[in-house]
Amino acid sequence: MPSSRKPPNRRNTAKAQIEATPKIGKLEMAWVKKYGELGVLEPAALRREKKKVYPKHSLLGNRSHTHSHLSSILSRKNVPIPGRLDLFTFLSRSQTGFHTMHIATINRQGEVIGYTSIRATKKLYDSVSNQSAFSYQTKRVTETPRKMYKLLLYFQEHKLIRIRFKPMPGYHFNEEKLRFDKKKVSK
Repeated sequence: MPSSRKPPNRRNTAKAQIEATPKIGKLEMAWVKKYGELGVLEPAALRREKKKVYPKHSLLGNRSHTHSHLSSILSRKNVPIPGRLDLFTFLSRSQTGFHTMHIATINRQGEVIGYTSIRATKKLYDSVSNQSAFSYQTKRVTETPRKMYKLLLYFQEHKLIRIRFKPMPGYHFNEEKLRFDKKKVSK
């Protein structure tokens, strides 16, 4: 039987909504989406800064959370890996229905070049000891992208989370450099 859900209007895709956000290439931003609603992102930032966004935590329950990471102007790097605070917030709120987090990596022109999606698994929900171990490990780790990536892989290996890197067309995820890079055009 065909699905009764209608696909979202192409103009209202998450990518289009993110890219239409004022100053998206200069300031981080946060959005929430109610589960079951296609293509509707609700702005959720109390305050936006260059390297940090302060979300309205009251909006996070029973919704997925998307926030942006910007390319560094000096190093021209993008970091699709969640920071320590991102991961700790995700963990601490996963018991309240906030079990999916997306990071939209934005280039300096304000274009989405890839997404990182992290989803809590049933094993994370069911195990209080895993929850506290996850919390403890997340608090201890030094915030470098390489160490955070190793921590994410550890949690995925133990089936506590699922992580996926989804580059936009024309990009690929460079696991060695932990960033989205443009694909090289073969001649």
